[in-house]
Amino acid sequence: MKIPFFLVIVIAIGLFFSCQSDVGTEPSNYSPEKLTADGWTQFENGEYTLALNNFKEAIRASDTYVDAYNGAGWTNARQQNLSDAASYFSQCLNLDANYNDALAGNSFLAHARKDYQTAVQDGNKVVANDPNWDFSHDANIDIVDVYLVLAESYFALQDFTNSLLQVQKIDPTFSVDVSTYEGKAKLADKIEALRNG
Repeated sequence: MKIPFFLVIVIAIGLFFSCQSDVGTEPSNYSPEKLTADGWTQFENGEYTLALNNFKEAIRASDTYVDAYNGAGWTNARQQNLSDAASYFSQCLNLDANYNDALAGNSFLAHARKDYQTAVQDGNKVVANDPNWDFSHDANIDIVDVYLVLAESYFALQDFTNSLLQVQKIDPTFSVDVSTYEGKAKLADKIEALRNG
């Protein structure tokens, strides 16, 4: 039996509008929380391209979901996309100025970019907010790394007294006279040993 042409048109229009009614809605498993959680799982597995895609999708789903920006920052940093990492950390910290994971990430990033003032500023905020901070998405990163970046950044700024204080938070037995050339050299050697240890 041949279907009349007008009936084909009616069916097509009905299908079009039924599809349109779903536009803009997302299944609950694609919430920003779920996308971000999936992104962190991929980050922890070293699947940085997949992780970044999920963090970006989470941001598209909710442009105020702080941890998605944080995740995108860390993932870009791992991929050596330093300017993108800085942008995502900045957006994260604009939403929550005390978000410790982003402050730590931005401190590390600023140090890598030789922006030692920012490295010191954000590193000190991490310590003030949580002196026992650790990065839950990488067991190898914790407050000791923050102290080390602070020590290196203060040293680069020629603030040897504060550089020594950071080293002593890692190794309280270490002591030198930073007013002397020999003391500064020993401090530099100690920082290098801590970095490589």
